[in-house]
Amino acid sequence: MLEPRRVEDDGIILEFKARDTDKEKELADTVKEALAQIDRQKYETILAAKGVPKGKYANIRSLSEGKRS
Repeated sequence: MLEPRRVEDDGIILEFKARDTDKEKELADTVKEALAQIDRQKYETILAAKGVPKGKYANIRSLSEGKRS
């Protein structure tokens, strides 16, 4: 999570996920898990508590298929 230095600046919530093919059949499942992890970590609540209003931060998810042999 990148917190803005000033409240008028934007914050960024980053979530990096590698697809777990045992649990996630499709990449869409990995996207859902990334969003669920953002919710579990309460990043939005942390930013709101620091005075960053909703809409002044972006949720960015980076997904990968992981290493392939």
